[in-house]
Amino acid sequence: MFLGEYSKSMNAAREAEELAEKGLSPEVKARAQMLQGNILLTIGEYTKAIVKYQKAANYYQKSNNKLYLGYCYNNMANTYKRSGQYELSLQYYKKFQELLEDKNKAGSAEKGIGDVMLLTGQVEEAFSHYNIALERYSHDKDYLGLVLALNGLGDAYLKQGKPLDAIQQYEQAIEISSKRRMDFANLATLHRKASALLLLDREAEALEWVNKAIEQATISGEKEELATSFRIKAEILIEKGDFKAAINALKSAQSTEEQYRGDRTVTQLTVMQALFESEAKEAQIAELEEQNQMLQLEQQVSQKRTENAWLTATLLLGMLGAIALWAMLMQREKIRLAKLSQQLTVARRQAEAATEAKSAFLARMSHEIRTPINAVTGLSRLALDSQNEREQRGHLVNILDAGEILLRLVDDILDFSRIEAGKLSIECVALTPRELLKSTLNMHIVQANAKGLALVEDIAADMPRQLLGDPWRIKQILNNLVGNAIKFTEQGTVTVRLCANPAPDQPDLLMLEGAVSDTGIGLSQDQQDALFQSFSQADDSITRRFGGTGLGLAICKQLCDLMGGRIWVESEPGHGSTFRFELPLKRLAGNPQPCQDSYLPKGIPDWSQYRLLLVEDNEVNRQVAIGLLQKTAIEIQVAEHGQQALDRLKDEFFDLVLMDIQMPVMDGLTAAILIRQDLELQLPIIAMTAHAMEADRQKSVKAGMDGHLAKPIDTQTLYSLLGKYLHTERYFSLASPDAESNEPTWQVEQLAGLNVKQAIARLGGNPQLYQSLLGAFFRDQNETARQLRQLLAQHDHSTLFRLIHSLKSSSAYIGASGLSAQCGALEAILEQGPCDPKPLLKVADDLEALLNTLAPVFESSDQSSPQAIDESELRSQLQQILALLKQSDFMVEEKLAALQKLLAGGPYAEQIARLVKKVDDVEYERAGELVTEMLAELQDAAPHHKLKVLNP
Repeated sequence: MFLGEYSKSMNAAREAEELAEKGLSPEVKARAQMLQGNILLTIGEYTKAIVKYQKAANYYQKSNNKLYLGYCYNNMANTYKRSGQYELSLQYYKKFQELLEDKNKAGSAEKGIGDVMLLTGQVEEAFSHYNIALERYSHDKDYLGLVLALNGLGDAYLKQGKPLDAIQQYEQAIEISSKRRMDFANLATLHRKASALLLLDREAEALEWVNKAIEQATISGEKEELATSFRIKAEILIEKGDFKAAINALKSAQSTEEQYRGDRTVTQLTVMQALFESEAKEAQIAELEEQNQMLQLEQQVSQKRTENAWLTATLLLGMLGAIALWAMLMQREKIRLAKLSQQLTVARRQAEAATEAKSAFLARMSHEIRTPINAVTGLSRLALDSQNEREQRGHLVNILDAGEILLRLVDDILDFSRIEAGKLSIECVALTPRELLKSTLNMHIVQANAKGLALVEDIAADMPRQLLGDPWRIKQILNNLVGNAIKFTEQGTVTVRLCANPAPDQPDLLMLEGAVSDTGIGLSQDQQDALFQSFSQADDSITRRFGGTGLGLAICKQLCDLMGGRIWVESEPGHGSTFRFELPLKRLAGNPQPCQDSYLPKGIPDWSQYRLLLVEDNEVNRQVAIGLLQKTAIEIQVAEHGQQALDRLKDEFFDLVLMDIQMPVMDGLTAAILIRQDLELQLPIIAMTAHAMEADRQKSVKAGMDGHLAKPIDTQTLYSLLGKYLHTERYFSLASPDAESNEPTWQVEQLAGLNVKQAIARLGGNPQLYQSLLGAFFRDQNETARQLRQLLAQHDHSTLFRLIHSLKSSSAYIGASGLSAQCGALEAILEQGPCDPKPLLKVADDLEALLNTLAPVFESSDQSSPQAIDESELRSQLQQILALLKQSDFMVEEKLAALQKLLAGGPYAEQIARLVKKVDDVEYERAGELVTEMLAELQDAAPHHKLKVLNP
């Protein structure tokens, strides 16, 4: 073929076929037909390609040319594989193998069978055929075949969830391509390797390799590979948190795909036109030959002077009929080409319209994102400049509103992307419709009150208490519809109705019917027709007036479709709108179960019969996990990184592992993989991470983890998830709110920058645990600000990243949400490299200010008057501490702190100091051993004597 000039290639092949017919060379004609089949296969005309290959195969079969007959079968197998007809593909690959006398020449057939096996999910069979193909290609020194087979092996390893093995295959393929200067074969391998690296969370390396693929594809003009590379780059950038660059990469992928589809369509038209012109020329030659024969016949008739006029007339009529038939066929072909051209025009218009819509969406999205960002930066400057506390609070409230708007924008984009990619799964768990509706209305009551709107709930009296479905996605639909109703209504009422009716002909299903009605601006019929489409609102004036991305209703429709339901609108301009939806949900058999959106336990589960390994490097995070679990009486052992966890799991039995992801020495994903592969343990492993995206959950699953907990950890979610694996019929009674509220707590509600109530609520309403966490934060972070400045001066960005990551979760747990948010933004930047020093220095300053605010609280608590303690009282206190240690109770820290002050400078001060150190490191088991040793020493000591307190 003429280097991609397919129309010239088709003309040349047709001319070769014509010359072969004139020279009576059927073998040349068969070769020309094979070439035409190759061209048609390349441009996607699979049916016509099969016809050409079959004609060539018929000749080779008659002439017993097994070699070329095998080539025809191989080409036909490839064509059927490309068109998705895998059974026929396998048949022709096997026919090709049967014809080959030298089995070493069958590498392409083995590779093709491997491809089909992989496409149909038969991974082990694919491995077998790819390995045979490698042997055959090596024997035949077919380097292109070697590259293709290695790529296939890599893809098979990825199917098995073994990205490291896949990378080894891809690297061998890249080495062969580079040595043999086969850049065209290198492209697909480069972005394959990038995808495998992404699965291992090696985003920087993945980005490097995909950029190489983009560079090579740009140089070679391979637009299909270029578009694929851009899409993989977008996935990598999303993982890195660089959403702006990811959107640019997606735009490049879309633009390249449109160019590729346009070029492909033009190529198809030119090739088919060349084929048509060649066939038309052939028909003209046949017509001239017929005319020549007629003239000869007339001459014979004239010479013989016979009376065969009837015969002459018959022949003339036959010729006219042939000409008429040919003219009819020509007209049909012209009509077909005209229709094809018209379809191309329509396709181009649709592509242009889609591009225009998405361009408008990007412009609107840019505006929507810039508006809250400008608000955040501008109001932050005003807050910094203002000395008035009331003004500062007003600015902070507005900054919070802008941040929530940004969060909703990002959530919409991520949801839409997951749905478009087909990666959004629908769950089927117990849900409570009344609680779903109540939760939705609570989220919007403030906005409704601010606009003076009445928010009305109307739920059917016969609504079942619980149903089976996806509570989160149903709530998402309700939130979108109620939010839109409030946004587009200036006065009046927003009413939300829910009812459930039996589904027709499906007794086990109920149709959950919802309606959100408002007294807002209403919609015309044209505006209604434009709803539920991606990137669109009713019209641009609505966008300018009310804002929004135009994704909310599109997401609602896609969610309804995924759940087997439907959504529609009823509206008139000026008379408000009613958005209705129907969702088929299953009835809940037997007793109602706790639903996912509202975990209602019988009490605190009694897990005293279980052992749990907590793998967490951050002390505050360890204290949170232990504090939330201590009421369950479960035995908890601690490891500070993945390697320690592996060492303990080799020698000890545990029922469950709670595993952090970001840790020094060995991260959680690597540890999980080694637990499954090397230790071959099948105990449940639950991931704990601040990353809550679906892609992060998928990484946990691929590493062999069974569940995913997002930080900051919620008590109810923790109990619910662990309860799937730690079964019990015993429960502790829930503590009454009054009793808990009477417990002594620190008066820190007035501390600037801390949301104490929210933090305590997140810790299951445990003020003692919060007090302990706050104390640990004060102790552990005293040197952090200095370390941040020092690391910044040393340009040690990797250590800075780990320190900021740790500070982010620790500050979130004590309610320092502003500091945690600053750390989150810096973490995303530091993950990619250096950052602007100003925001980092701002974090250091804010941390110092927070510690200075906390200092009086802790310094005052450190002051105690001198007093004496005898050994019997010391034994009593040590026994209390030992009991707390066995229960992993954080109150042990407060007890120890008080005891340490009493014994300062005394004979037991050094032992108490070691004990405090073990408790600070959450080594409760070793601390318990030290207490036992001290109790034994006290038992042997006599006579009893008074211990004098020496601290001033």
